[in-house]
Amino acid sequence: MRTNSSDGRVTRVARPTTEDLAELAARARVSIVSRADIRVWPQSGVERVHFADGRTAVLKYTIPDFAEDDALGHAAYHGLPVPALLAKGMLPGGEVAVLMEDLGAQIQEPTLREAARLAVMIHRVPGPPERPVLDREALSVLPESALECLRRLRQMGRWRGEEARGLRGDLERIAQVARHRARGAEIPPFGLAHSEFHPTSIHIGRRGSRVLDWARCYTGSGLLDLASWQGTQQPFELARVEDLLTAYLAAGGPPSAAADRGGLPAHVWASAWHKVWITEWFVAAQERFLPLTDPGQDVATIQSIRVHLAEAGSWLMN
Repeated sequence: MRTNSSDGRVTRVARPTTEDLAELAARARVSIVSRADIRVWPQSGVERVHFADGRTAVLKYTIPDFAEDDALGHAAYHGLPVPALLAKGMLPGGEVAVLMEDLGAQIQEPTLREAARLAVMIHRVPGPPERPVLDREALSVLPESALECLRRLRQMGRWRGEEARGLRGDLERIAQVARHRARGAEIPPFGLAHSEFHPTSIHIGRRGSRVLDWARCYTGSGLLDLASWQGTQQPFELARVEDLLTAYLAAGGPPSAAADRGGLPAHVWASAWHKVWITEWFVAAQERFLPLTDPGQDVATIQSIRVHLAEAGSWLMN
């Protein structure tokens, strides 16, 4: 069952029906004979579908917020290694469904050198015109945007504990230095940014490397991609970002990637703003998907966000 937000937007994905799938298959000029879940989340799902001729493809269906068909088309047009898009369509409930090339089994994990090579390719491409632009102005207002989302969450009766009050204080302190520390956001590399540039977003198969998961791409500093490589679940290591930056420069990244920004070394600047950016997204997502969240998890979610802000604050306010 799909759940909609108060403004009528789709917030929980509905699995495509057999009729939906048949229509999508017709656009790809194939006949689908079977399907099997790979993984399903509240806002998206991935399946493997089998065609009558024995071939397979990947079906991905998402709420509009996480649709990536436009990004895949943009990336492919500019020669980036992405899965081939076979067909796309809007489902009756507003969800977006795409049929993509099945890349098969992964044969090895991406190395730091491969990550750097692909990042250089990505950041040479201009950002899609319909996607957000994360320039100096947009970076500098992220703490205020998170504060506004937090205020609305409290009005809805959530995030009222002591932990949330501490979160507000952390954001307010970062907001005071945000405009100064956001300087240099447009220094190259500035263009297409993947936004979730993790090892799991690179598939290395028998036909080479492909970059996946473009749902949240934007125009902005490619350095934030380098910071995102180690993910968000473990304690952050600045040295690992610096290592990837070194590999990035060796792979042909612009020399200006190593330039200081906002009075901070490039790898520190990127790490700090990556943490602020994901914090704003996490807080906004809590408000966006509030009907689907468990109030019992609020404290744990807030504590996780505060770890990100503590790291960002230690670098931005130093």
